[in-house]
Amino acid sequence: MTPKPPFQAQSRPDAPLNAWMHELQGKFVGIPECYEFLEEAREKVDEKFPNAILLMQDVTLLNSTGIGLIAALLTTVRNRGGRLVLVGLSDLTKRQLQVTHLLEFITIIDGLEQVGEAMG
Repeated sequence: MTPKPPFQAQSRPDAPLNAWMHELQGKFVGIPECYEFLEEAREKVDEKFPNAILLMQDVTLLNSTGIGLIAALLTTVRNRGGRLVLVGLSDLTKRQLQVTHLLEFITIIDGLEQVGEAMG
């Protein structure tokens, strides 16, 4: 049996929301897979799909590097006139992002059913 990688991301477009939806799993920290995700996510932010949605309910660890990666994606999205929405954050992750004041620029919601309203 092959061990599960420490971080995985699956991405798919959501045309009605003009967004790419990224489902993150594992440790969002300073490992190569996380940097690869950032580069892929940045490449997908374009004129047609300027918004990004991160499904984070399966993120087991977020450190300062992971927060920096979120901030970098936020910059890319905002430069394209889009929005970044985080879905399913744990209480600890919310507190970590509050300390950095990133939540002033990012929309957070509890579940996918709220995405349409959040993209407003």
